[in-house]
Amino acid sequence: MITLAFYRGRGRLFDRFVRLWTRSAYSHVELVERVVGYGETATAWSSSPRDGGVRSKAITFTADKWELVPVDWAPTDAPGRISLDAGAKYDWLGILLSQILPIQWHSDDRWFCSEIIADVLDFPDPHTISPGELKALVDFQHAELRKADLMIAKRIPKTKLKPKGAGHDEL
Repeated sequence: MITLAFYRGRGRLFDRFVRLWTRSAYSHVELVERVVGYGETATAWSSSPRDGGVRSKAITFTADKWELVPVDWAPTDAPGRISLDAGAKYDWLGILLSQILPIQWHSDDRWFCSEIIADVLDFPDPHTISPGELKALVDFQHAELRKADLMIAKRIPKTKLKPKGAGHDEL
């Protein structure tokens, strides 16, 4: 199981611009290779303008800056797929032409954060997905899986168990 970490801290000017433009509380997203809790430090993968592109980085995830979402339905090779693009540059032109202008153009060898993570989670058209939209898609996926689990549970007949000692003569 992986964890997606959505950044909601004040951050830099770029973070504030992303939140304002996308009308979202989130400006960045990271993929952690395991379940992580608040206050823990873990290695995370993403593409970051601060770091120049796709990289792994040790991050301490605090509740005031991050929202952590465990994802049990992610492909098992998701972290490995991001690592294959380690060193790829940040997709500034893709941000401009797919997030700001509605042209839907992106680079084949450069990435922005939500794009690379949406790609390894197998969402279609990952270059059209902002961090806030990715959070909404993940929440929707979780809700759909819970709904499917409930539907399956309703179809499975319940075994009627008798309380201990019921139906037995007491001596």
